[in-house]
Amino acid sequence: DFPQHAKWVDLFQGWWRDGLESWRARNTHGDCIFLCELGPPEYAMTNANGVEMSNRWEEALTIRRWIIDMWNEMEAADVISGGVSEGASDSTS
Repeated sequence: DFPQHAKWVDLFQGWWRDGLESWRARNTHGDCIFLCELGPPEYAMTNANGVEMSNRWEEALTIRRWIIDMWNEMEAADVISGGVSEGASDSTS
């Protein structure tokens, strides 16, 4: 919803992908727990009246979807290359 922030989204997605890949390289079995804290309302984009300009719950769900997609892409690459990995858990959807 905020195209002016696309460069930051790309940057963070790259960091998250690097982190997930690093974790997977060190931990071939077991759960990976990902937490991206959006912070309290003071960290949100707000208008002049202090009202948040976006739905932070929807933003959190979007980030969750990105991470699950990244994980599943990595898992698919492991299958192709013969690696062993655990699937992404998406038990809340």
